[in-house]
Amino acid sequence: RIEINKYPKLTEVGSRRKEKDGLIYSGYYSKEEIKEIVQYAGSRFITVVPEIEMPGHCLASLAAYPENSCTGGPFEVTNKWGVFDDVYCAGKDSVFYFLQNILDEVIELFPGEYIHIGGDEVPKDRWKTCPKCQSRIIEEGLKDEEELQSYFIKRISKYLNSKGRTVIGWDEILQGGLAPGTIVESWQGMQGALEAARLKHYAICSPYVYTYLSNDIEDLDLRLTYLYEPIPAELPAVDKKYILGGEASLWTEETLQNEVDEKLFPRLLALSEVFWTNPPNRNYEKFHSRVKKNYIYLTQAGIMYGQEARAISFSSSYIDEEKEFIVTVTPGQEEIKIHYTKDGSEPDNTSAVYNAPLKINKPLRLKLSAFLNNNFTGKKINLLFGLHMAVGAKLFLANKYDDLYKACGNETLVDGILGSDDFHDGLWQGFHGVDFEAVVDLGADKIINEVIPGFFSDSNSWIFLPVNVEISLSQDGINYSNVNVIENNIPLDNRDVFIKNFKVSYNNQKARYVKVMAKSIKTCPPWHKGAGEKAWLFIDEIEVK
Repeated sequence: RIEINKYPKLTEVGSRRKEKDGLIYSGYYSKEEIKEIVQYAGSRFITVVPEIEMPGHCLASLAAYPENSCTGGPFEVTNKWGVFDDVYCAGKDSVFYFLQNILDEVIELFPGEYIHIGGDEVPKDRWKTCPKCQSRIIEEGLKDEEELQSYFIKRISKYLNSKGRTVIGWDEILQGGLAPGTIVESWQGMQGALEAARLKHYAICSPYVYTYLSNDIEDLDLRLTYLYEPIPAELPAVDKKYILGGEASLWTEETLQNEVDEKLFPRLLALSEVFWTNPPNRNYEKFHSRVKKNYIYLTQAGIMYGQEARAISFSSSYIDEEKEFIVTVTPGQEEIKIHYTKDGSEPDNTSAVYNAPLKINKPLRLKLSAFLNNNFTGKKINLLFGLHMAVGAKLFLANKYDDLYKACGNETLVDGILGSDDFHDGLWQGFHGVDFEAVVDLGADKIINEVIPGFFSDSNSWIFLPVNVEISLSQDGINYSNVNVIENNIPLDNRDVFIKNFKVSYNNQKARYVKVMAKSIKTCPPWHKGAGEKAWLFIDEIEVK
């Protein structure tokens, strides 16, 4: 993304990628453009800090100069974001000279004190099998690949220090030992900042839960953003001086250009006040009243600001006597108007306006859309209602769902609403690192022909299908028979986002109790970027017909 005279292929090759439609996407900043940006920011008392990623997140660079890898390539510039196994080879001195030459040109463009060198999400697989990396470990008396990463960061830091610059790196640079004088930017939580302060290093607190403005409003609303406290409460008073502040991040790998304004505002206003105001002087209600006034200025500036909270919230209850659902819908803020349809068509601002709870007494698809200033905003709600025998039944769980994805609690799996292809929709229930087991009590013996539990798969979000699903029936809740085990036949490394129903058919089987057991993989597999960490199991509904 930056023009480097000494290495022209960085932009000739590294800035160009082929999209799925076959078209080439390209672009980079020329040196003159960078100088203009730095001057513009400087005139407004803003320092631009460049981030030159190393030793990971460098696939575009390796596509241009594959000799800097462990394997020699060849590589292609990827058209999707993520973590990739191929990184800079830590065993080749030529790699360090390559990076030093790049940094020399970067320093000329950015006069500020700080250079960010990334250091995050570095897979060690290539280093473990690379003879040069293994030789480096032996020669430098290092214990393992974690210390090899520390060696890499320390060597680059020493070079930048010699040029009068201070290094910033993401919290993974703590692995294997911290380079002297390095500033830690803590993104995975607050633990990295706590550890840095304990070591008497300065830290920037940017936990993704509170400060990543590329997060959807469903995950990070205005109130939650404002409640963020950048100085960890556990930090001793004597060490609080090591917290420099925080940073808001907007990652455009996940954000379309026309979404930038609505992602930034009004949440950036909240973080700004949090960063410059002492905790005793913060008050969300007072802040919120000021935000309302700021909307006038944002509109005048041509900024298409987004909503303050989830555009649409809903709740549904099933009235067994009436055999109908009552759906209550709430807008995320008073300026939002909600339109809906019941025929499967997409609502627009001419569709019916929600102004009272809706009654639904037959299977149908309810679609809801929010409009702010007559423009569509937020996520569409797509609810598929299905009447089946388990709707409104009692449900008992052996392992509790995770509170992060509790949906509507125990009613979720028998509420008659099927989850969509968005696991944030409030209809999916998440189980973290544990198996799933539930018993549905139908209240009396019923004639059963089908049992259909639905599961979600999105390995990029650490959500995996179960290894298998076991379904059994009982009349007394103690003795279960008619046991059916359905094995998952879809490979774990399938990167698609999809829903899979594990369906069991019966022939007019009489039962009151239905037991569903799903075996989780529990931890992310070795090839996954979260290898060894807890895996998620997501389920939305247990249909009994």
